[in-house]
Amino acid sequence: MKYIEQKILIVDDDKQIITILEKLLSPFGCQILTALNGTDALEVAKQSVPDLVLLDVMLPDMDGYKVCSLLKKDSNTKNTAIIFLTARVNEEGEAVGFELGANDYITKPFKTSILLARVQTQLDLKLHRDMLDSLVAERTKQLLEKEKRYFQLAQEFKGVLDAFQDVLLVVTPGKNITWANAAAAKTFTKPLDDIINQKCCTVWPFSSACDKCIVQETVLTTKPNISRHTDTSLRAWELRSFPVTDSNGNVVSVVIDGIDISEKLNLETKVMRNAHLASLGIMAAGVVHEIENPNHFMTISAEIAEKISRDLLLFAEKNEKDQNTELFGGLPFSEVKKNLPELFHGIRQGAKRISSIVAQLGQFSRQGSCNTKTNVSLNQVIRNVVKLLGLHIHQKAKSCELSLDSRLPPVNGNTCQLEQVITNLILNALESLSCKDEEIKVSSHFHLQEKKVVVKVCDNGAGMSQEVLPNIFEPFYTTKFAEGGTGLGLFISQSIINDHNGSLHFESRPGQGTTVTLSLPTISHSD
Repeated sequence: MKYIEQKILIVDDDKQIITILEKLLSPFGCQILTALNGTDALEVAKQSVPDLVLLDVMLPDMDGYKVCSLLKKDSNTKNTAIIFLTARVNEEGEAVGFELGANDYITKPFKTSILLARVQTQLDLKLHRDMLDSLVAERTKQLLEKEKRYFQLAQEFKGVLDAFQDVLLVVTPGKNITWANAAAAKTFTKPLDDIINQKCCTVWPFSSACDKCIVQETVLTTKPNISRHTDTSLRAWELRSFPVTDSNGNVVSVVIDGIDISEKLNLETKVMRNAHLASLGIMAAGVVHEIENPNHFMTISAEIAEKISRDLLLFAEKNEKDQNTELFGGLPFSEVKKNLPELFHGIRQGAKRISSIVAQLGQFSRQGSCNTKTNVSLNQVIRNVVKLLGLHIHQKAKSCELSLDSRLPPVNGNTCQLEQVITNLILNALESLSCKDEEIKVSSHFHLQEKKVVVKVCDNGAGMSQEVLPNIFEPFYTTKFAEGGTGLGLFISQSIINDHNGSLHFESRPGQGTTVTLSLPTISHSD
C-alpha cells in the first residue's frame, strides 16, 4: 500500500481504545506506535518520528495540549500531523488545539468512516508534503551547488581580469563606470570604490576629456572602436571599446580596454634608430678604413720630409754665399727657413686631427662592444682628467673649481671609458665659454636614498636653446661643424653611461649656462 513507509502514533490512556484504533488503521499498512501517557508519547516520538499522531486530550501525566506543544517545538516532530481525539465537546478546547498546531479535531465517540477519511487525508497531505519538501531540498541543493560554482567561476574570472595589465572598465551608455579591474585602481591611483559610478572621462589621467569619445561612438554605431591619447605623465594609451547589447541589439554597456603603448612606441622608435645607427656604423667603418691608411702614410711622410727639409736648410746655409738671391717656391731663403717648420707643424696637427676624427668614427662603428669593468673612483677619474686638461683649461677659462665628496663610494665601470666621458663633458663646458674670465665647476656627491654617485659639470657659458637640447645625443649632430665638431662626443658618452646603467641629464638655457648631471649606481654587496 502507498502508506507502508508511514508511521502513526496512538496516544490514549485507554488500552481498549488503542486496540480498536489499531484494528481500524491496519488497512493503511502503516507502522502503528502506541503510548498510554504524554511522557511515553514524547519518548516514542523521539525514538521514531511519526508521520501522524492520534492524541487524546485527557492523559494521566499531562494533557494532550501540552504534548502537542512540545512536539511542535521539537525540530524533528514540528511537521508531524496531529489529530486530537477527545470526549470533550467545546469550541474553546478545539480552538486551543488548532492554535497549538493541531491539524484536525475528532470527538469521541467517533464514526469509523469519518476517522478513516480524516486519517487518510492527513497521511496524503503528509506524503505530498514530504515529496514536496524532498523536491524543494533537492532543488535547493542544486541551486546552492550552482550558486557555489557560479561564485567560484566569478572569482576565477575576476582573478583573470585583475591579472591583466590592461585597464578594463565596464561603462553605461551615459559613460558611468559600473566595474573596473585592479589595473584601473593602480593606474588611476584610486580605490575601486572611488572609481565606480564615476564618468570614465573624469578618471582617465588625460589632460582633458577625450576629443573623440569612443563610448559615444560605440553606442551610436554598435561597433568596436579604437583611439589613442596621451596622459598627463606623457604616457601613450590605446583605448578600445566593445559593445554589450541586449536581445534587441541595443547597447546596454560598453567594455573599455586601455593599453599603455608607451613602451611599444619607444621600442619601435629604438628599432628604427638602431637600424639607422647600424647603417651609420657600417658607413663609419668604411670611412675609417679609407682614411686611416692614407693619413698614416701622410703622417710618416711628413715626418720624413721635415727631417729632409732640416738637412737641406743646413746644406743651403753652408754652400750658398747669398741665399736671398734665390727663390724657393717663390719665397726667399730667409722666409723659407722661418716658415717651413710652421708648415710641417700644421701638417702634423692636421694629421693628428684627422686621426682623432677617425678614432671617434671607429669607436662609433664599434658601439656595443664589451669592456672590462672594475671598481672605479669617480673622484680620481675627475682629478686625472682635470690634470690632463690643465693647459686647455688655463687657455679657455678663469678656473675649474672642484668640489668632490670625500665619502664617495666606488662604481663598477671602465676607467678609460669614464675618463673619456668626463673629458668630453669638461671640454664641452670649456667650449661654451665666451671669454677667459668665465669658469666651470665640477662636483660629486653620494645620493644615499637612490644609492647613486652623482657628478655635476656646470658652466656659465652660452647655453643651449630648447630646440637644440632634444638632439644633443643624436650621432653626427653638432652646432660646431665650423670649429671641427663631429657630433659624436655626447652620443658616445651617453652610450658608455647607458652601458654602465647610469644616466646623463642636461639643463641649459641660452645665456645662462649648462649643468650636466651624470648618475651611476654604486657597487652593491652582491657585486
